[in-house]
Amino acid sequence: IQGNDDAELVEKLCQKINQLMAAVEVTPKLSANGITKERFEQSLDKLVDLVYNDQCTPANPRQPSLAEIRQLLIDQF
Repeated sequence: IQGNDDAELVEKLCQKINQLMAAVEVTPKLSANGITKERFEQSLDKLVDLVYNDQCTPANPRQPSLAEIRQLLIDQF
């Protein structure tokens, strides 16, 4: 992809990712992939812990808080 600045490159990358998801028929929501609300709520604390302790999380440019991870997972449901 090509762009004039970081913002344009990010936007074009997001578009490419969306095109790929459409091509392989993937919906980027847990609820659209067979996860029930009840099961999600039962697993949320464990998921937050797994994400926070994942070896890739410290490599992020900005370390997310537990509350931010929880909200990201809720938004993804």
